[in-house]
Amino acid sequence: MKKWISLASVLLATLGVFAQDTTTVQTFEFSDITKRRGVYAFPSDTDSFRKIIMEMTLKCDPATTQDGFDCGEWDYLTYTYVYDHRGIYDSTYLSHPSFLIGNASPDSFEYVTNAVFDRNRETSYFLNRTATTSNSLIPVGVGALTTQKVLDLRERSGRSQYIFKASELTSAGLNAGDITGLDLDLDQGSGFIGRLEILIGHTTLDSLVGLQPFTALQTVFLQSIPMGTFGDFHQAFNWNGSDNIIVEFRFDNNNGYPLGN
Repeated sequence: MKKWISLASVLLATLGVFAQDTTTVQTFEFSDITKRRGVYAFPSDTDSFRKIIMEMTLKCDPATTQDGFDCGEWDYLTYTYVYDHRGIYDSTYLSHPSFLIGNASPDSFEYVTNAVFDRNRETSYFLNRTATTSNSLIPVGVGALTTQKVLDLRERSGRSQYIFKASELTSAGLNAGDITGLDLDLDQGSGFIGRLEILIGHTTLDSLVGLQPFTALQTVFLQSIPMGTFGDFHQAFNWNGSDNIIVEFRFDNNNGYPLGN
């Protein structure tokens, strides 16, 4: 086993195997202007040594990079430190674990060298028409207000809720029965809506104060679509004709879909 020791000088290792034989280990040289430490190999540990002599020579060198002077106020002395990194003696390397997992230092720890990714399976519903029936498009409201709060695609995800009163629906000409689709008038904007989910349910509330945790809402639309391609539900919502209805919009653009505007 070779002993690796870092020195700040020239080491002379005197061998005891053959009397007066000397092995020289060259460390720093005058060309090492800015070098401050190094690792140097000692002779084989199969040999024995009577003593180790360290010789060093100071030189005022024109190649000094610290300032414009060959010699400075610190050039008359030097400090030498010898390190033993084997952890055999009293040292941090001896007493401290090689690695920590949180605050623990188990004897072994399993890890991978390649990146690991999580894959999440999501469900989307698409309508497969087997027959053509007539649909009635019934506008509700006059569309006097423009808002980004329904689907704010500048955000990574969003959720909004709206109440449509039974009186508004009947005044628009909607009768009790299946509601099979939804169309939104877009003032402007473009982008991709990731995992758009539309939920509808009956309610006796006339207004909302903040988002409500409705548990009886029915998912009628669930897929990722470009803006402006709203349309048929994959499952119709059967309105009873008397209750108000609440419509909830959810979207999630956290799966790499580009943000819209």
